[in-house]
Amino acid sequence: MALIDQCVVHAVTDSTHTFFNPVSGGYVVTDDLGAKIIELMQNSDDEDQIIEVLAGLLGCDGLSAAARYVGFTDTLKARGLLERSLPVPQTIPTPFFGFIEVTRECQTMCRICAIDT
Repeated sequence: MALIDQCVVHAVTDSTHTFFNPVSGGYVVTDDLGAKIIELMQNSDDEDQIIEVLAGLLGCDGLSAAARYVGFTDTLKARGLLERSLPVPQTIPTPFFGFIEVTRECQTMCRICAIDT
């Protein structure tokens, strides 16, 4: 399972990336590196692999990359971007109430309706 839900919306303006979670209302604005990390988090739940890729992108050791990753994920959590969407129901829920709307198009002429056609 991915660390960031696939429902997150991504918009790009120049090199500024905005990610918005419509479920939680959370959002974050980041640069190209942050967008790459979020992309990795959307495609994988293996944090060790994400940190390894991040270390390669930053050209640093795994410990420094892990510290940057943890700081970034803390920001994502604080901004509500890591919230999960609600599960999709497998069945149609039973309605609590319903409406019957009578129109003049009805051709049955029921006595209780009192609609003059």
